[in-house]
Amino acid sequence: MQNSRPDYGETTGLLYDLAMQKYGIAAQTVVLCEECSEVIKAASKLLRYGKQGRQDLVEAFAEEIADAEIMMEQLERYYGIERDTIEQYKFAKRCRLKTSIDGDSNGVPDGETKED
Repeated sequence: MQNSRPDYGETTGLLYDLAMQKYGIAAQTVVLCEECSEVIKAASKLLRYGKQGRQDLVEAFAEEIADAEIMMEQLERYYGIERDTIEQYKFAKRCRLKTSIDGDSNGVPDGETKED
């Protein structure tokens, strides 16, 4: 399975380890929750105001996604969750989405195979 996130190398891993050592798992989990709520708030603003002429809202949404992803990556590393495991879950969920959209019994999104 192909890694959907770039490999930032050991420097990022070390940074995540240092953050976990300094702040601890409980604090970092709370920050993840806060970042997820900020993604929700940014998405809500896009829904309310629309994206037309509101690049500021699109950029704010992208920034909040980045913040949440960084926190998720820290917790993935802390708990030893392999990227392949997450990619397998994502593949299964995309298959369910495809099935719900088009009722295709195959359930494999176009351009993907069950071996991906």
